[in-house]
Amino acid sequence: MPYLWVVPYPTGVTIYDTLVSLDQNNVAVSATTFDTVLFKDGQESLLSVSVSLYDIPRALFMASFIPEEYGSYQLYAKNNVTDVVYLSNIFDVSTGITAPAASIYIGI
Repeated sequence: MPYLWVVPYPTGVTIYDTLVSLDQNNVAVSATTFDTVLFKDGQESLLSVSVSLYDIPRALFMASFIPEEYGSYQLYAKNNVTDVVYLSNIFDVSTGITAPAASIYIGI
C-alpha cells in the first residue's frame, strides 16, 4: 500500500504554495486571476488566501494563507483565463508542532 507523507505545520505560520499558469500549449499566461477556496477538514474555510504574481516570464504565482486552528488544509485554485483547476496537497496543521516564539542564536 502506498504511503502519503504529510508535512506538519504549526499554527500562526504562513503556508505557501506555488501556482503555475500555462495554456494548452504550455505557454505562460501571467495576465490572469484565480478563484480560490481553502478547505479545512473537508469543509470550506473562512480563511483568506492571498495570490500574487512573482515571476512574470514563467507565470508563477504564490498562494499563501495563515492557519489559526489545527486541522488538515487543502487549497483549490481555478485559473480564470485557462479554466485549469489546481488542488494542493494536504497541509497538516497539528498539535505536535509549535512555532518558535523568538529566534534562537547559537554561538561558538
